[in-house]
Amino acid sequence: ADAVAEFGPSPQRRLGVLLDHLVEGSKESRLAQQVSGPHVLVTGHPFVDVWEGVWPKVVGLDRWPNVPRGTPWKQGMCAALGTDP
Repeated sequence: ADAVAEFGPSPQRRLGVLLDHLVEGSKESRLAQQVSGPHVLVTGHPFVDVWEGVWPKVVGLDRWPNVPRGTPWKQGMCAALGTDP
């Protein structure tokens, strides 16, 4: 947020911010709320982990298992799939 303020977005100085893990309740979504403004575009992907962006059918699944909030995504995914991290 400090870097955005230092940049000083304005009609002549627009700013784009690309965030990883832009999901509700994440630190990234809280940052997006802090820096959003008329001259700041914030975007990102809606996945907890970038691997979630891979189609599950590619690995023979109908859908990705649900990993409970608070569980590290990779460990939770491996546990749900019965594999070691």
